[in-house]
Amino acid sequence: MVIKNFGLKLIEGNCQKTYPDVEKFKETFLYILQQTYNKPHVTKIIIYRLFYFIDFDYYEKYKNKLIGATYIKNSFGPAPVEFNVIVNQMIDINEARKIESEGDKFEYIKTFYVPIRKPNLAVFTANEMEIINKVVNNLSKMNFERITKHAHSDAPWRLTKDGDVIDYNKVFRRKSKRSDSKKIIYL
Repeated sequence: MVIKNFGLKLIEGNCQKTYPDVEKFKETFLYILQQTYNKPHVTKIIIYRLFYFIDFDYYEKYKNKLIGATYIKNSFGPAPVEFNVIVNQMIDINEARKIESEGDKFEYIKTFYVPIRKPNLAVFTANEMEIINKVVNNLSKMNFERITKHAHSDAPWRLTKDGDVIDYNKVFRRKSKRSDSKKIIYL
């Protein structure tokens, strides 16, 4: 099964873009795994948050989408709708491996991923890598509770009804400019 670029079709000038950008989604996923491999607390849910902040911080700074995933507001924070479909395809073609284990104090199963191949960073611009690195370096240190609290304090998530798609334009209602390199604020 091959995943097509599904999602919203946007007209920008004379070119048509389809979101999410599946190639950038996959390479971002592999890069996150590569950079957080030695951090055993980085589970699927934390990866969701990293994707969210990469996309929304980039959109805030450049007024353009990087990955362009569709995020919904759920009780634990923002979640990329396309995540399971794309990642399962990557697992099927041996680009990543999924590991599930029972949490020590949690009643649910924790999901971890391991990269099988290296990410192709040539698909990213310097500006994209800047945001990806800032988010991964700063937020992957946070545990589940901290990153969830951080996501719940973000304007786009707060201003969206439960179960609804989070509008990228709500990023401009943030009180601080998270994507500005000199003003980046991570709790």
